[in-house]
Amino acid sequence: MIFLLRELLGVALFWALGVAIVRLFVKSISTPAKLLIVFLGVGIGAGTSSIIWFLLYAVAHLKPIFPITFEIVCLGAALWAGHWTNERKKEWVAESEDSGPKLLPTLLVAAPVLSAAAYFCMSSWITPDGEWDGWAIWNLHARILFKALHFWTGEMAALPFSHPDYPLLEPLAIVRLWVFGGHESPLGPVLIGFVFTFATVGVLFSAIALLKGWWQAAIGVVTLLGVSTFVHLGAAQYADVPLSFFLLSSVALVACYTVSRNRHFMALAGLASGFAAWTKNEGWLFAGVLLFGYCILVFWQEKKMDLIRDVQYFAAAFAIPALITIIEKKMVPSASDVMTWASEWNSWLKLLEWKRISLILTNFGSYLWSLDHWIVNPILVLAAFGLLVGVESRAAIRRTGLTGFVSVLLTLIGYVVIYAISEQDVVWYINSSLQRLYLQLLPVFLFSFLMFCRSPFAQ
Repeated sequence: MIFLLRELLGVALFWALGVAIVRLFVKSISTPAKLLIVFLGVGIGAGTSSIIWFLLYAVAHLKPIFPITFEIVCLGAALWAGHWTNERKKEWVAESEDSGPKLLPTLLVAAPVLSAAAYFCMSSWITPDGEWDGWAIWNLHARILFKALHFWTGEMAALPFSHPDYPLLEPLAIVRLWVFGGHESPLGPVLIGFVFTFATVGVLFSAIALLKGWWQAAIGVVTLLGVSTFVHLGAAQYADVPLSFFLLSSVALVACYTVSRNRHFMALAGLASGFAAWTKNEGWLFAGVLLFGYCILVFWQEKKMDLIRDVQYFAAAFAIPALITIIEKKMVPSASDVMTWASEWNSWLKLLEWKRISLILTNFGSYLWSLDHWIVNPILVLAAFGLLVGVESRAAIRRTGLTGFVSVLLTLIGYVVIYAISEQDVVWYINSSLQRLYLQLLPVFLFSFLMFCRSPFAQ
């Protein structure tokens, strides 16, 4: 029990740090805004603490007391700065004018959340070390950092099957909890998987409740948790769920900026996108297409200098974790086992092989239709819902949905290209990864869809 309490203390520290950082940027007024701050704090705190541990623990090889002390100092500084700058911060966007009741949708969400939590705990009890990618990649990287700190770059490079080029946000988050607990245990990865899984649910609910209303938010949560493989992926201790958290947070924060015109949201969106790149390589692709999609959609509607400032805020915050990711990749002498450029022209010429492209697109369609063990495919349910309620009347809200749709579409196109030019066997590659890629984007798609559709209780 004492080990559990100590690791929970580690979670509480990075969570509090994340909340304090988010509160530096904007005020919270309504209940959904306060909830959004709390849930965003999970990822922002985990990302910030992992950078601190990377620099002080993995690079400088200092004793754990130093990064822990630095985290506490940063928390105190953020709280102090937030207190003294409170009057100069801009408010969050006003809560949606949804005339529907708030208690009923909240109760509607409670049942699937509790069921999902029980399912997560049961899965973790059965497989406490996670599944293949959990113990063979992310937990293995954490063990190397925990047990062979002074030799971690060489140890990772010597294990090509574990993707030594992958970023270190999740492994370092696990190492933190092992340090707090005093020993290596399955509990650390389980806690990280749990908080990210349900923080993703929390961001989806609170962001939609803030911008569209409580009923729309409840629909999003029920649909997401209806895909049991999403919760299972978190219990399997894969980094795809933390990545999904950051992808959703990036799109939701861009949506908040679109409505409020407070550029601090663009900075937070850039930071979340940077942490996505610091979580998995796919984060780089999504950050690029999100910014590109946003610029394309607003190019004719904003002054060019305003658009440039938007990009500057996003890029400045994105650069911090992105630079850390580049440094880490330079330190590990290993190339990606997925992409090899030994025969660069031959790889790109594969894009001209229609048989290969057709096979990829066919698998994309079949995996999308059979993503989970459904009796009725939720795609049909969502389509019926959209036809019933119609399109959102407010242009700014509609644009947030379109931004998410464009980002998801361009990301999927990027995945098709990667599958096409990869040196891996394309069938094996798709079977081992495509379901997870869809689940990474599922919360973003749901958020974008519900932004684009009218709320059932809209005035």
